[in-house]
Amino acid sequence: MKYIDIHSHLDFEDFDNDREEIIADMKSKEIGAFNIGTCLGTSRNSIELAEKHDNIWAIVGIHPIYTDKALLTDLDLIEPLISHERCVGIGECGMDFYRKENDIENKKIQLAFFEKQIELAIKYNKPLMIHCREAYPETLDVLETFKKTNPQLHAHFHFFTESVETAKRILGSNFTVSFTGPITFADYDEVVKFVPVEFMMVETDSPYGGVGSGGGERNL
Repeated sequence: MKYIDIHSHLDFEDFDNDREEIIADMKSKEIGAFNIGTCLGTSRNSIELAEKHDNIWAIVGIHPIYTDKALLTDLDLIEPLISHERCVGIGECGMDFYRKENDIENKKIQLAFFEKQIELAIKYNKPLMIHCREAYPETLDVLETFKKTNPQLHAHFHFFTESVETAKRILGSNFTVSFTGPITFADYDEVVKFVPVEFMMVETDSPYGGVGSGGGERNL
């Protein structure tokens, strides 16, 4: 593969009419993609898509905005998927306080899901695909705590739109970031120039990469 889109949602209904054509076109251009789970169902879809196409790989997990609808035991059902040969990571997981800023109980639920997925990442030695919105200090606090006793832990922050100072903290743990469509029209020049190329990945977050949603919120 010449290029890997490390964060996409090709199983979403947006692609129901042309999914196979898109994936075939990607393959002809030597482009691969990581298809990202957001819940138990889409995690299973990601594995199925990866089994069907050799230029697609799966990442499985529970998105923070779905934690108030999911059960922690859903992660017990996701765990067998992690050891699948086509699974390359866990997520997308993390914390998102954008619409839950004052909801203390929801924050606790998000934290419980996040910590359990970090534990799975450590157990299976696979990287985390992080979704974070309006919760960077809290998310980094948790990751840094685990990193102290598990130096092999790796996390990737997708759809990164934060400051240089936040980027410094992420890079300080040897984590990576990726940017999406908004860098073409929003003022992210400073942070994009700051992040070394070796810490910068490529993603589309398709079908959401240009709308600034940070992944999947149009599904709600």
